[in-house]
Order: sequence, then C-alpha cells, then structure tokens
Amino acid sequence: MMTTTRRPLIAVAVLFALILGFNTVAAPTPAIAAATDVSTILAKTNAARAANGLPALKQNAAMNAVADRWAKAMGAAQKMSHNLNYSKQIPKGWTRAGENVAAGYSSGNVVTAWMNSPGHRANILNKGYTDIGIGFFKDAKGRTWIVQNFAQYR
Repeated sequence: MMTTTRRPLIAVAVLFALILGFNTVAAPTPAIAAATDVSTILAKTNAARAANGLPALKQNAAMNAVADRWAKAMGAAQKMSHNLNYSKQIPKGWTRAGENVAAGYSSGNVVTAWMNSPGHRANILNKGYTDIGIGFFKDAKGRTWIVQNFAQYR
C-alpha cells in the first residue's frame, strides 16, 4: 500500500520537475538575444567599413541606450520613423551625427539592406564617424525594430 502511495507522488514530483525544467530551458532571455543581435549588427557594420578601407566604429554604451530606447519606441508605436531628437540625446561633444532605422529585418541581414540603400550606406561608410550606438527590439508579434546612431568625436 505504501508503495502505491509513493509512486503517484514520485510521478507527480518528476512531472512537476520536468515542466519547470522545460519552461526554464525553452524560454530564451530577451536581453541575451538582443545582445547577440547588437553584436552581429556591429560586426557586420565594421566588416563593411573594413571592406571599404575604413576603421571600425567604437561601440558607445550611452549611444546604445539612445538607440535602444528608440527601437522600443518604434515597436510600441508599430511605426518606423527617425528619432528627431537623437542628436540631443547622444553624448555631447560630437561634430557630426547620423541615424539609420529599419523594421522587419534580422540582425543578420539588416546591414546588407542598409548597404543597398545610398543614404544608409553613406552613414555606415562615413569617414568621420568614430562611435556607434545600436538598438535592437523584437516586439510581441516577432517584428524587429533596429536603430544605428553614429557620431564623430575627437
């Protein structure tokens, strides 16, 4: 009798542990995914610059925060648009600044799309830019919202 009582309890405990284990493993951390996406965009941007004889851009944490906030704002509004105030939001001291925005691309293909657009390409290949901020946001529907902020600092 004791054996039959323990078996269902053990089975329930094992089932509960499996459910918790699968939930923990199956749900990726959004912050990690975003960090990976930002790294991919940075690497592809700097590869495009290197292919054109330009130095790599330095990732700027304060500029990342501005770009990230704007990517989230676009996602919340469900509308792609430029941040008209980005140049007031990035760290002071810049002598030149620019912005690229995109929606619906993966981190693996957005730089290619920008490089195929003359205005976006000009920002990526601007000889004066020294720093970059990147924002990447995936909304609840799975659509991506991406921002690059560029600046030239001395």
